[in-house]
Amino acid sequence: MYEISNHSFGMGISEHIRRMRVKVACDLLRNTEDRVSDIATEVGISDYNYFTKVFKKAIGVTPREYRKLMRKQT
Repeated sequence: MYEISNHSFGMGISEHIRRMRVKVACDLLRNTEDRVSDIATEVGISDYNYFTKVFKKAIGVTPREYRKLMRKQT
């Protein structure tokens, strides 16, 4: 299974799912006023602290910081 997902996505399936969740979270942070904890749950990560850790590792800033930065750009 790993070989198939690695071949198809260029990464393991777990990493692909995490990246998709972060991508959707970015869209929601930019385009809604939903609470960060609600966005975490909506993208399938019920643990807020884990969501923040995954998001920061992928994007480089926390979800709140990301939202703040995106608002400054518009």
